[in-house]
Amino acid sequence: MTTPPSSWTRFMTSHLNWPRHFWRESAPPALMLGLLVCFYDDLELLDAAVAQVLLHQMIKCSHLRGFQAGVQKLKADLLEIATENQTLNETLGSLSDAVVGLTHSQLDSLCPEAVHGAISTLNQVSGWAKSQVIILSAKYLAHEKVLSFYNVSQMGVLLAGVGTQAFHAMDRRDLMQLLRSAISLHVSDLSPAQQHGVLSKVMEAGDTASGIVEIQGPFFKEVSLFDLRREPGFNSTVLKEKELRRSQALFLFELLSKTTRRPEELLSAGQLVKGVMCSHIEAMSVDSFLAHFQHFENNFSLLSPYQFPDILQQTASKMAGTLPPKEFLQAVFESVRNSSEESPSSDRSPGCHGVSAPSSNDIIKLAEANACWAPEGLLCLGEDVFLRSVELLGAVRSFSPAQLRTLKEKAVQVWDAPSYWREYHLASLGRIVLALTEGELQQLDLSSIDTVASLSQQTEWTPGQAKSILQGFLEDSGYSVQDLKSFHLVGLGATLCAMNITEISLIKISEFRVVVARIGTLLCSTHVLTEFKRKAEVVFGGPTEWSSSVLQELGTIAAGLSKEELRMLDKDLMPYFQPSAIKCLPDEIFKELSAEQIAFLGPENAAAVTPAQRRQLSMLQLQSLQRALDGAKTRSWLDAPPSASPTRTPSSLSPPGPLGSTVETLSPLHTGKQRVTAQAPLPFTFQCQPHRWIPSPTFCNFSQLFAEITDTGVQVTVCWPWLRSVRA
Repeated sequence: MTTPPSSWTRFMTSHLNWPRHFWRESAPPALMLGLLVCFYDDLELLDAAVAQVLLHQMIKCSHLRGFQAGVQKLKADLLEIATENQTLNETLGSLSDAVVGLTHSQLDSLCPEAVHGAISTLNQVSGWAKSQVIILSAKYLAHEKVLSFYNVSQMGVLLAGVGTQAFHAMDRRDLMQLLRSAISLHVSDLSPAQQHGVLSKVMEAGDTASGIVEIQGPFFKEVSLFDLRREPGFNSTVLKEKELRRSQALFLFELLSKTTRRPEELLSAGQLVKGVMCSHIEAMSVDSFLAHFQHFENNFSLLSPYQFPDILQQTASKMAGTLPPKEFLQAVFESVRNSSEESPSSDRSPGCHGVSAPSSNDIIKLAEANACWAPEGLLCLGEDVFLRSVELLGAVRSFSPAQLRTLKEKAVQVWDAPSYWREYHLASLGRIVLALTEGELQQLDLSSIDTVASLSQQTEWTPGQAKSILQGFLEDSGYSVQDLKSFHLVGLGATLCAMNITEISLIKISEFRVVVARIGTLLCSTHVLTEFKRKAEVVFGGPTEWSSSVLQELGTIAAGLSKEELRMLDKDLMPYFQPSAIKCLPDEIFKELSAEQIAFLGPENAAAVTPAQRRQLSMLQLQSLQRALDGAKTRSWLDAPPSASPTRTPSSLSPPGPLGSTVETLSPLHTGKQRVTAQAPLPFTFQCQPHRWIPSPTFCNFSQLFAEITDTGVQVTVCWPWLRSVRA
């Protein structure tokens, strides 16, 4: 019996006059389809040659948003046809970007020669999962034997599969050539551990200057503050193509502003704008500020909320990185499930009759809403569906512990016990690895720092799990703590929090000092952070010697300060704590900050203060915290020179108005300075109404503010170029 023609075939035969059998005999019509190829559905007509042609034409289908689930299914079906009666080794180079649909076992079956022969195709394909890159890189390098600049330069997107230790073992000249070449565009795809494997080799010859200058783009953000401080030869020109951490920008802007007659011109030097301090802005004349305002405007996304509520208003808690509401996920889940036309998969586990389990298409469409599947549905995933979807499931942030345990059991069903798992298995599991017990973690082969780095990307490990990973790496690799290199420390990531005080003391300062910024991202316990703080003192001196760039570099390590050390910090340093460090400060330590120090925290750090920390504060400290949240950069009467005090006597002042009333309103000016003197009862706040030149209300904070206590309240004098009103 003849199969009835599909709607797609009917369209082709009626509008293009192409007989159905023409597709079986010839490929050229496929070249004329354009985006219509993305909806082809007469698969029973195709042979392997035509399927390969269609796969090449389907590269353009990546532009179709909203149809990717169907596109990926079509590619998978065409891939199956294209490899009929041929081995993957024979067809690998002719499968276009559909090769990303190959499973781990299919990739593992490839011979090194086939991968080497197809490298010009494989190195350009986008969409590889990290686990696939690991397998293909190992196959390619197995054929090459020696890691040189030439063979690494052929790898393209597969560069991220080269092991950290392999990078560190490369000849330094080859690495330097790599950083100058087009392949350096892919360096940003490397894990932090891999990047530090490269960096440590580049720096080890002692020629820090030439090494640092060659590092471009986002890779430069991994250069330590310690190494920057040893290199005096920087200029603004070499920084234009480099991405900077804020600690780097703070240091470099301060350094370069000492050697240029017009520091404001540094604002055009790439990401140096991240290092502008409020004191720099306040020192600029109005004309200079307006002349350079475009540099702030063009780089708003690089600025922190403290740079200068004067320049940018941001809310401290952003939606980015937060989980969607459960109600939203459930609505998406119901919508996708109700519109699904697929029949239940025959590839089901035993005992799953009547259980609703996801298909590959469902998983692609649902994304984060996959968290709405019942655990029993996830356990009933077909083996093929699991293998094709494991990376997507491992990326879901809303899975409950029960769902993660279920998916781990599924992985055991498909891949056997964890003792048989390899690096690419762990890389593909994502958050699912969090369900591994301490005993299962001990079964893993953790001899490679890249395997450990895959695990340490997850930050929700229990102390027991983290300790199992740390000990597993030390035992399987044969390293002791004092042997650890900088890239080992970076790769260990959150598991460093499981170290005890003795182990931390054994870490070499020469390795620690180049990864301070990375360790400063860890949310460790207070006693661990205190020990890391002691090591930081060896590098940067005691807390009283720390600059804004050092405090920013230290990150959470600064939360290891004692209450005595915290009280000694200059108030002007307070905005340069990282918000994560504020959160990590123990409640009983945080309350030791003075009201003045708290007022100078800045809005982002003030927003990071936890409810438990708030409960420890006095009324005066809470008022200071509110001022910091509001972005008020005040100068108290203690800071004001005597000559700055208002000359008018209390009796001549305008009477204090009720809270929230306008004390005095001024006409807006584009240039020049306006001064308003008014009296207001305690407590008082100020509010600016924005002018058309000013992007937001919090932009118009005060360049000068002087206050004097009187019998009835506070007499305030404010200077600001665009002040329109003062509200008390």
